Amino acid sequence: MINSKIADIFDKWAKLIEFKGMKDPNDLFRVRAYQKAAQILRELPTDIEDLVNQEKPVKLPGIGEAFLKKIQEFIATETIKEFERARKGIPDGVFEMIDISSIGPKTVKLLHEHKIRSIEELRQATEDGRLAKLPHMKEGRILQIAEGLKMYLASKARMLLGEVLPLANRMARELRKTKTATGVELAGSIRRMKETVGDIDMLATGKNLTKVITAFSKLSNVTKVIATGAEKCSVFTEEGRQVDLLVIPEDEWGSALQHFTGSKQHNVHLRTIAKEHGFTVSEHGTFKGRRCVASRTEEEVYHALGMDWIPPEMREDQGEIELALAKKVPTLIEQSDIKGDFHVHSDYSDGRDSLEKVVQKAVATGYQYVALTDHSPSSRIAHGLITDRLLKKLAEIEKLRRRYPAITLLAGTEVDILPEGSIDYPDEILAKLDFVVASVHSRLAEDVTNRLVRAMENRYVNVIGHPTGRLIGSREESPIDVEKIFKQAAATGTALEVNGDVARMDLKDSYIREGKRFGLTFAIDTDAHSIDSFWQMDLGVGIARRGWLTKKEVLNAQSIEAVRQFVNAKRKG
Repeated sequence: MINSKIADIFDKWAKLIEFKGMKDPNDLFRVRAYQKAAQILRELPTDIEDLVNQEKPVKLPGIGEAFLKKIQEFIATETIKEFERARKGIPDGVFEMIDISSIGPKTVKLLHEHKIRSIEELRQATEDGRLAKLPHMKEGRILQIAEGLKMYLASKARMLLGEVLPLANRMARELRKTKTATGVELAGSIRRMKETVGDIDMLATGKNLTKVITAFSKLSNVTKVIATGAEKCSVFTEEGRQVDLLVIPEDEWGSALQHFTGSKQHNVHLRTIAKEHGFTVSEHGTFKGRRCVASRTEEEVYHALGMDWIPPEMREDQGEIELALAKKVPTLIEQSDIKGDFHVHSDYSDGRDSLEKVVQKAVATGYQYVALTDHSPSSRIAHGLITDRLLKKLAEIEKLRRRYPAITLLAGTEVDILPEGSIDYPDEILAKLDFVVASVHSRLAEDVTNRLVRAMENRYVNVIGHPTGRLIGSREESPIDVEKIFKQAAATGTALEVNGDVARMDLKDSYIREGKRFGLTFAIDTDAHSIDSFWQMDLGVGIARRGWLTKKEVLNAQSIEAVRQFVNAKRKG
């Protein structure tokens, strides 16, 4: 959006004035004017281009004639010559360094003069001792810079959802318990359950917003308050993460929650729809002229525009707005719909906990059934079970069935799909099992499509585990023909796994939505290797909701009788 581009320039302009040194008494006023103009542009619910290109440009408080000319110049040329002249020779890294809480403009200027002109160059300088050679750089000051840099990098790096969701949820629960807030929700990409997130954002509302901020700043894992004000508080936690809280007046809660959940593309499309019907939408409310028609709840905001409420996980501008306008938003799978897990490991292979502890955890979780699926012989590094050990495990499962009659224990395995597509247990062994997950664990770039297709031909294979084999940020997905795999899964009655492992989250949402067209059955599993990982079902359900899955499309949202029917239908052919 053009508002953000111009706002970024104005923010840099303010930093540029500080960087060059505020010698004129009016410089402080100029800095604040640029900062205010940037803020106004970011909060503007409509494109500034629509306002200034009218025959009589709309006047905005805080955007005077001088700023208006700069905005019009950028709209016309995509640049502002005065700014480009002023910042000549100063790289973007300098502006970024000014954002580090422990570094002021004077220090940034000193660093620039000594050819440290980016975040990466600063990081290297803190490690190789170069900072100590600069004027006035004492040990304490260097430690301050290093700590500020650490916090800045932590706040900017994209993080795995599974690494930060427990932290964010825990802080939200703790803030609710303080009773200062009447509403607390996660926002941004965390609320949309994206597999990676850039920031940890939280929104809260209450009768006294100052008390909410104070309570947030004193949460048990907060080690440092980075910045605080009347509407926002940023803290650094003992887990090494920055968490930002924005407090919202109660009568604007729904509009703000919708706005700050995003995505950007979803919100832009929403504003376009609103504009076509004579509305404006912002974080402060949905307006018809100057009259606010919706703001207190998200449902109000969407209903005012003639739409169904849209679950946060769907808000990626992938057709969900059209569904909402047609009143056809699907009822997505919920955590409470999950009746069991088909992919759990014990210490028989590479899991941490005993079979009994796994069963106890499944009972405590409220599951009706759980499949105990340790690795097969080919996974030697994972202590895969040779036949004798598998039979010993089956005997122990039988004892546990008598000890824990409240839950159905499915004797299972996670078999390896070998390079030629065969399975590393013979059929006579697979026939002794209740449930089989088949996965590719080796040679992940070699003919994976045909290996999966052939594995699904085996009547004992019920689920294809982590189908693309990816590890987010460290291993690309295997090259596969998705359509061919989906057709085979549909034809053979084989489910595809939505794996909730923190590093996998495989299948990804776009594949799930595509797979729905083929009428596929999916299984949401944790791939838990310890009882502490049972919570990963949250991640699996989140990615399934991003893929628009409903309860009826998820095998482990069905009764144990339905699961057995699914297994038997394939075995009987």
